[in-house]
Amino acid sequence: MTLSIDKIFLPSIGVELVFNINSMEPYYRSSIIYDVDFKNETITIAQPLKAFSKKTAFKELHLTTIIQGKNRKARVGVKCRDFKLIDQYLLANQKKVPAIILDYMLPIEETNIRSAFRLSLSTKYFIKTIIQHKNIEYKSPDDFTVRDISLNGIGIVIPKTAIQNNPFSN
Repeated sequence: MTLSIDKIFLPSIGVELVFNINSMEPYYRSSIIYDVDFKNETITIAQPLKAFSKKTAFKELHLTTIIQGKNRKARVGVKCRDFKLIDQYLLANQKKVPAIILDYMLPIEETNIRSAFRLSLSTKYFIKTIIQHKNIEYKSPDDFTVRDISLNGIGIVIPKTAIQNNPFSN
């Protein structure tokens, strides 16, 4: 997969501002790209809903997004070396909004923002599970199957035949 910044990080693309990506407890805040300057290696993004400030504590900062590869989706990102907070960034519609200008460093790299290893299940690993909801038991594999498992939770798949009576399909 060829990773070219001028094809990936473009205005209006949804991104995640990821703090401490290489730690055991990375966290992120979602945003959108307002502008890019590939020559000066800066990307201007919207201030996330949970505001980012000079007091925000972190050791490392990355900007990531999801791209569609030939056979799969992948999260890719760049490391940010510095940032500047803007209180009154002028949008094309003349509205002024808070923004962040990020100085990034190439290369773009495939990344992961999970805090726990996720074990995908197959015929080698099979887990029988019961989930109780409102005093009704739902059992695997009839009502759902466990797709993957980690220290922080499980991913489940609801069969199409079980969607009508299954509260997890919502």
